[in-house]
Amino acid sequence: MAKIYQADFVVIGGGAAGMPAALEAVEQGIPSVILMDKRPFPGGNARMAGGYVFAADAYTHEKAGVTLHGEDVYKELIRFHHYDGVNPRQLRAFIDSSADNLAWLRTKGIEYEFNPVMGNSIVGAGAPGSYARVLDQMKKELVEKGGVVLTNTPATELLLDESGAIRGVKGVDKDGDEVLIETKAVFLSPGGFMGNDALMALYFSDQYDPADYVTDALRFTGDGVSMAEQVGAKLAPKATLCKESGFSFAHQNAPHRISMYANAVWVNRDGVRFCDESTAHEHTNANLLVAQPGMCGYSMMDETMMQDLIQHPSPQVSNEFLQPGDPKVRGQLEKMAQKLPDQCLIAQSLEEIAAWIGCDADTFRSTIVDYNSYCANGKDEEFLKPGDRMMPLTTEPYYVCKFFPLMVETIGPVVVNHHFQVIRAADNRPIPGLYAGGAVTAGWTGHDYEMWGGNLGYGLASGRLAADHVAAQYKRDAK
Repeated sequence: MAKIYQADFVVIGGGAAGMPAALEAVEQGIPSVILMDKRPFPGGNARMAGGYVFAADAYTHEKAGVTLHGEDVYKELIRFHHYDGVNPRQLRAFIDSSADNLAWLRTKGIEYEFNPVMGNSIVGAGAPGSYARVLDQMKKELVEKGGVVLTNTPATELLLDESGAIRGVKGVDKDGDEVLIETKAVFLSPGGFMGNDALMALYFSDQYDPADYVTDALRFTGDGVSMAEQVGAKLAPKATLCKESGFSFAHQNAPHRISMYANAVWVNRDGVRFCDESTAHEHTNANLLVAQPGMCGYSMMDETMMQDLIQHPSPQVSNEFLQPGDPKVRGQLEKMAQKLPDQCLIAQSLEEIAAWIGCDADTFRSTIVDYNSYCANGKDEEFLKPGDRMMPLTTEPYYVCKFFPLMVETIGPVVVNHHFQVIRAADNRPIPGLYAGGAVTAGWTGHDYEMWGGNLGYGLASGRLAADHVAAQYKRDAK
């Protein structure tokens, strides 16, 4: 016997898009809102995010005396993507709403500040996991304002009436009982599909090998894609694999992205440099890593660099906020060199490094000699690495980490319009009552993930704008 509920609006997935969609819907006067989440704690991969949120023309920029206009960002992104995989109206809706989204979070007691490296950063946070408190605050307000949160309750099927409009959602609760929620409006936001090998192979055959990727994220199985497809939703021919050139110590976050230390030296399996290492924080940098032999690289620091990292710690590198002078990162590397000797090495000579990598010793030594000469001359003759990020590799011991592409999230392929209505494949018209946002949707980014904070910023935008559209329709129907 199914447990039957009625709701005016159902949100599937309580992450970066779903939680703000549910809260916005309640605040806009939709009487009955139910959020379904398959996990005990809503939030999905957004719970592990650092809290960087994209916004243009925001109060953070005004406070910092920085100019970042949404129109300029839009033009830059269009040039970057060459319109490939991008819906201009959808992208514009995201960017144009971004300042209001940051201001909306501020009304929840979540303050942001401008970070010159990565844009808008949540105050007092930025390391992985920081955004969980934003999600928890939104959930708290959602419940206080009458919204219902069903945890351990995965949605399994979208239901349409004879006209092709949404009439309900099926799911399963924590007791294994079937759940039926009768509704005319659904927002689909269950996350990406990193845990679905078939979809990964379909969309990323040119850049993905399950043996060569690591991730600290939850590998969702693409439930949203299959549910959308079953009701005739249009799926984009391309999706985006958001990835970084990271080293996560087998998901233990200790430290999370040591290879992102900008002064490090990188080589591939042949013992040859392949890029400007200071671009490690750029997601597009991972495309070069994917193209290297074995789809991996080796990040190297010497003792002088280690001292520099200790004196100038970065949460992006160490996964937490350390005080200058805290040697914790050294201890982490020493521990991992013992625990994972095939991925982390502390060496006393260049010859030892070459043997560990398995590359030709003369080739590797030539690479380091050339790089050290670039440091001495103040100019990287190969990849034009900035001079202030160049330090010679000369002082023992040497710290070496093998790193792979680090998956952050998949983006797409469900097609929506700028109101975040899901488009039907048969006629390119919206499926009445079905909306989607967040990672499951295509159209706001192309082959590469370009902006810091884009996933969280887009989640806020797609969730709130969809809820506003649903609320407007609800109010018209109520008259």
